Amino acid sequence: DKLRGFGFPIYVSQPNRLEDVAGEIERLGRLAGTAEAADAAALRFRTRLAGLQRQYGGRPVVRTFYQIWKQPLSTVGGRQIISSVIRLCGGENVFGNLETIAQW
Repeated sequence: DKLRGFGFPIYVSQPNRLEDVAGEIERLGRLAGTAEAADAAALRFRTRLAGLQRQYGGRPVVRTFYQIWKQPLSTVGGRQIISSVIRLCGGENVFGNLETIAQW
């Protein structure tokens, strides 16, 4: 808000799913004036992601706990991009039903 108050243009990027990353790369490329390079990078990302989905998509689901911090003990909910990575690898985030990061 302070930067906006000074008249700086602000762009907020927070892709919550792996599928959103390529679009963010494209948008950042347009903002930076490097659309051609960004479009190529986004295509490579989508291609690699599709390959990983084919490679791991048919595996049995493994219930997964992903610790992001030890004190307080913290993990991710279903809306964080880490949960997308867990799903990509054939996992199921045991805290995937939570909207936010959980701490104990």
